[in-house]
Amino acid sequence: MNTTHLIKHSTILSGLILCLASPPVAAETDALHWSYEGQDGPEHWGKLSSQYLMCSEGWNQSPINLVGVVNADLPTLEFEYYSANVDEINKSIRF
Repeated sequence: MNTTHLIKHSTILSGLILCLASPPVAAETDALHWSYEGQDGPEHWGKLSSQYLMCSEGWNQSPINLVGVVNADLPTLEFEYYSANVDEINKSIRF
């Protein structure tokens, strides 16, 4: 077998392996639907998936109910934004 055939067969085999491995990768990017109200609201987040168990079992979770005012003499907030390379994944989260 010459080098050209070896490269061709290796490329086909690699493509086949990638195709077989793709469904689990695609499944990881599919997000469960959740919301801030109704059947998918915060009180149900821990039941939507085992990944969200800490939403019902944990002590620190979102959303946080802020219910009081503390008057304080604080300095003005200063924001600093920097550019960065970011890889984004659409988790289909609706607000």
